[in-house]
Amino acid sequence: MQNLAEIREAKKKLRQEALARRMALSDDEWSERSTHIQSCFLDLFEGSTFDTVHLYTAMLLRNEIDTETLALRLLDAGKRVAVPVMSFADRSLSHFLVTRKTLWKTNRWGVSEPVDGEPVSAEDLELIVVPMVAADAACNRLGYGKGYYDTFLKETPALKVGLCFECCMVDRVPCEPHDVRLHHVITEDRFLSGAESGNR
Repeated sequence: MQNLAEIREAKKKLRQEALARRMALSDDEWSERSTHIQSCFLDLFEGSTFDTVHLYTAMLLRNEIDTETLALRLLDAGKRVAVPVMSFADRSLSHFLVTRKTLWKTNRWGVSEPVDGEPVSAEDLELIVVPMVAADAACNRLGYGKGYYDTFLKETPALKVGLCFECCMVDRVPCEPHDVRLHHVITEDRFLSGAESGNR
């Protein structure tokens, strides 16, 4: 059994490898695969009964899967769409509703955040679209290692769905006690379900 130091070192190695594979995608490959994953998500959830949906805003400079189309389509479907604003002081997330008229600014990581908007609590979110670096078939998520989403995901019973390129899927994500497994992961090739969502 691995100790925490070994798990964290294994995560670091997997993270570096997955990010390298993602950054190796050409612009055309990234666009085609990102668009397909968004289409798969919309096929599954655009007509769902979920009213309030949290979407991450992509770090495009790191080839993260885009969510702009998701936001626009969900807004057009009458959903309330919330996006995160990062607090770098305590590594926490606040959540604000956005519209087609929302004004945006860019934070220090190159992530778009709303200038203003109506705040929404984590408890009011029904569906959360989660960013990731890598995942496994059991829907264990490997994030960036900063802890923003680990803390947030434990605060809400909402359905948690991750978007991941197939090239960033791995055999097994090493898990720490605080890690939260997702309900589903969507790639350009697969729709995966975890046995349950919760701490591992």
